[in-house]
Amino acid sequence: MKLFFIFAFIVSLVDYLNSSPNNYVLISENDNSEIQQGQKSEITISTTGTYNITVDTRTDIEKLTDTNPIVRRISIIKLGEEKNRNNLFYLKKFINDPDPEIRKVVINALYQCSTTDNDKNELILLFLKHFESEKDLGVQISYINIFSKFKSRQIVNKLLSLLKHDYPLIRANAVRSLGIINNETTYNSIIGMLNDETEGVKIEAIRVITNLKIKSAIKELIKNLDSKVNIVRKETIYALGELGSVEIIPELEKLLNDNDKSIAESSKIAIEKIKGRTKRTAVPKK
Repeated sequence: MKLFFIFAFIVSLVDYLNSSPNNYVLISENDNSEIQQGQKSEITISTTGTYNITVDTRTDIEKLTDTNPIVRRISIIKLGEEKNRNNLFYLKKFINDPDPEIRKVVINALYQCSTTDNDKNELILLFLKHFESEKDLGVQISYINIFSKFKSRQIVNKLLSLLKHDYPLIRANAVRSLGIINNETTYNSIIGMLNDETEGVKIEAIRVITNLKIKSAIKELIKNLDSKVNIVRKETIYALGELGSVEIIPELEKLLNDNDKSIAESSKIAIEKIKGRTKRTAVPKK
């Protein structure tokens, strides 16, 4: 019971200290200034004389100067969750951090704290600039994923250009982001990815097409029924079941006796779905 009250006291004390404006490190308003090193503030309380409880009372802004990248990373995440545009000043300083894990989280944190249209417009230019010089594949993918949050033509054009990238992961994530943006002018480019040489990219394109209900893709989808990769065939069958009309049923019926029972079963389900949808939408005769 004694330890419980001690713990409750510590929690209350930390909350008080964190709420005090005196805990914030002073930073110059000059855009070229650096974050000044804050002093690590600790409270050590002896509970029994045999062990101590140490509480770090620094603010998340102060922790950005910590030498431990894990501490910096957690602080960046927390500052992003605040969705306070005042945090942009501090976060922008970490977009070139040597640690790629820091760069990944700061991308999302910057977006979260960009609360005005002007903030977002500036962020688009910042992200496009740093994406061009980014060498880490994981960070590049983080940029591509955050691009899906924007509707600007600049972002759409960048994603379209990435559909021709050498790395399949880049192409697949670009397709996914285009699917989230859902700009009809990109539909033909997304359909074109059904012919990609990599199965993973094809699968991503099939899923985007299914989700966006791009019925103009049906002809190209049917071609993938002949794929040698079963997961591509299954995804294609599902897509045709969602998008197709009775005209494509003969193509699916060819698979009812497929050597792979899962393919045959998926085709049966897709045919039933098409027939059921056709029946529901049929105009009753007068």
